[in-house]
Amino acid sequence: MADKNFGAITTPGPRPWWHLPATVVGGLAVVGGIGVYGWHRIASSSHPGQKTVAAVPRGHRKPSSGPQSGSAVPDYVRPAQAGTSIFAQMAAINTQYIAWADQRISQAVPAIPSSGPGAGTLTPAILNAPLTLKKWPGPLVPTSLQAAGVTLPVGTPANGSIVGLTPALVAESLHYTQKMWPTLTASELMGAYQTAAEYVMAVDGNDPMSAMQYLDAYADGGKLPQSFIQHTPDGSVTSGFTASAAQGGMIPSRQVEYVNWISYSINPTKYWASGTTLAGGQNSAVATKAPAGHVLVSGVVIQGLTDHIIGTSMVHGKLIIGQFVGTVGDVTLALVQNGAQTHWYVTAAHDFSGSNTPSAIYWTHPA
Repeated sequence: MADKNFGAITTPGPRPWWHLPATVVGGLAVVGGIGVYGWHRIASSSHPGQKTVAAVPRGHRKPSSGPQSGSAVPDYVRPAQAGTSIFAQMAAINTQYIAWADQRISQAVPAIPSSGPGAGTLTPAILNAPLTLKKWPGPLVPTSLQAAGVTLPVGTPANGSIVGLTPALVAESLHYTQKMWPTLTASELMGAYQTAAEYVMAVDGNDPMSAMQYLDAYADGGKLPQSFIQHTPDGSVTSGFTASAAQGGMIPSRQVEYVNWISYSINPTKYWASGTTLAGGQNSAVATKAPAGHVLVSGVVIQGLTDHIIGTSMVHGKLIIGQFVGTVGDVTLALVQNGAQTHWYVTAAHDFSGSNTPSAIYWTHPA
């Protein structure tokens, strides 16, 4: 990974956009306080030369047995094992970190389950639960847009949509990637755009920890295991949920989303490529732990993403349902191969920014 230098990012408005309070760590964006999921305020970095607009080229210490109860962040990243699906190994690593973080979140917010389908997920029911309201008082949040009597404007994209991503634009982007990756196909590049969008929606979603499932557990030649999540603003994976409203905490800010979609504005002629590889790295002892031989393409930097959220938030002391718009500087990915299958993984993300001022207000709490 080429992204090494990170600095604080300042967003407009009295507090960070949506639930993204804090900082970014080591190449992986951390929105709001967790790692690469929900609250990552993704720090900024600089690339020599042009930054990509469209697409451009793409950890481990002592193993632990399972989610631990202490405050120390475990390190579940083991050297890749020959003969075992690299995808299964990476999924197992990410799943363990998610499970570990879900336990921490449940300890801080007892109404949120520590396991199962609702683990790590903020819902209107969680915000309205007596246990939550006792510690974080606030107005009741509508259980749905329908419950609030909200009818969205005609043409509003459906939840999870990716708008503005067309085969024609991807084909044009592909033309500009040929110098770096002559074997990259249009369908593969389309997959990079789609994965970047899905990752961002997960980061900004009600279950931000779920974004970790998109991460490359062997990022940066093994020097950046998922335990980077310990480097949050207050050293806690729960801060994205429980930080003060001024810090963008989801619960004090009464923030829950109903609809989330990504729009792309792609300029395929601008790109920047590092040409580095996942299994590269200068520390050969560390590099041998990375899935050498599995990385087809690395350093593909996707830009031009805008995230649109329709959800609740406290604005000027009033609970509203509105549309919030934020931009993303870039998402970097690697294309990993195992046998005949390939899969994109996120290796870095930077510059999530926006305003807590809604672009449209659809409902205001009557009280």
